[in-house]
Amino acid sequence: MDLILGLIMMAVGIYTVAKGKLRVSANAVSTGAPARIAGILLICALPAAFLITLARRLLEQATGTPILGESVSVISSYAILIVFGVAAVMVARKGTGAA
Repeated sequence: MDLILGLIMMAVGIYTVAKGKLRVSANAVSTGAPARIAGILLICALPAAFLITLARRLLEQATGTPILGESVSVISSYAILIVFGVAAVMVARKGTGAA
């Protein structure tokens, strides 16, 4: 499920970078550089979650001891995606002139 969320975020990010426009809410639309920066953040979310999970798994294999449980691993992947998503919305909201 986190892969689906990551792919959706990546697709929205690519669209946002290409068009330079991101709808933040029903009345707020971010355009220009803030929208493109938000798009880049959305694109980077999935690779960041993958790389952090990969590094954790490699460290587990090297040491032979589990670092986190499996349920914590899934939660951490969601947390990474959520952090990037919230950061993208914050940057985009700044570009609309809204508080």
